[in-house]
Amino acid sequence: MELSPAEIRTLQRIRSGQRRWRFYRWWCLFAGVFSTVGGFLLVQSAGEKIVEGGPFGMAAIVPLYAFWTQGLVGVLVLTWTLMRWSGDIRGSLLLKLVDELSKKQP
Repeated sequence: MELSPAEIRTLQRIRSGQRRWRFYRWWCLFAGVFSTVGGFLLVQSAGEKIVEGGPFGMAAIVPLYAFWTQGLVGVLVLTWTLMRWSGDIRGSLLLKLVDELSKKQP
C-alpha cells in the first residue's frame, strides 16, 4: 500500500493526537469539574444575593446567567471528556488498519 505525502501527514497527526490525548484528558477532566462546581457555587451565591435584596440584589441577575452558563459548559466538557476517555475510536481503528496492511505487504 502506497500512501501520498498528505495521507502520511494525516496519519502522523492522528497518531500524535492519540498520544497527546492520554495527558490532555486529565486537563479536560479537571477543567470540566472545576467549571461545573465553580459555576454552580457562583449561581448559588448570586441567588442568595437576589433573595437578600439590598441595593445590588437585582444586579446579580446578569452574573447569574453567566455563572449558569459556565456551569453548563463545564458539564458539557466533562461529558465530552468522559465519552472520549479511551481516545478516538475511529482514529485508533484507522491506525490499526494501516499498520496491519503495511505489515502484510513486502
